[in-house]
Amino acid sequence: MAQFHTDLVAHVSSAAGEAPAAPKCFKCKKDEVEAIVARDNAIVWICPNCGVEGRTSNWQGTLWDLRDRPRRR
Repeated sequence: MAQFHTDLVAHVSSAAGEAPAAPKCFKCKKDEVEAIVARDNAIVWICPNCGVEGRTSNWQGTLWDLRDRPRRR
């Protein structure tokens, strides 16, 4: 479960075009989850295959928050 959340944060917080793939659903393990950042800055995600969904909050400033990392050249 921890790996799912770290991969989710890295995916959502990366610059467009450099984002790692979205993590696969931890429940069905079949599809990548769809995720967005909500108005309250929580990451809201859902699995399009099995429908499991959730919210990840307090991710800003963690090691996996890639927003302030320099872009690759």
